[in-house]
Amino acid sequence: MTQSIIWVHEDAMGKHHPLYTGINIETDAFYVWDEDHLRKMDYGFQRLVFIYETLCELGVSIYHGNIEKVALELARKRSADHIRTAFSPNPAIQAVTRTLDQSLSVVTIDDDPFVTL
Repeated sequence: MTQSIIWVHEDAMGKHHPLYTGINIETDAFYVWDEDHLRKMDYGFQRLVFIYETLCELGVSIYHGNIEKVALELARKRSADHIRTAFSPNPAIQAVTRTLDQSLSVVTIDDDPFVTL
């Protein structure tokens, strides 16, 4: 059986995202409050409050630090052989995903489309 952990980022905070199917969000999912990443995204105070409140409603564990370092340390501690995360069109999140994928397999999950053409 493969063991995975779920990296939650700001493009996957809806509790009905397919990423969360079949998992316990409170034990398997995590968000990393990375000051450098959030500063790079240039989020305002209200956006940061929204992110925090949404994570609290989801029940996701929140860690502080560098996304890559925290994710890899959590994977090691939990003996995970891969990280699951939501696909994001955000270039900064894609860059983090590529960096993580160099050390541990990363599986991206697409969200259901709003409209099927």
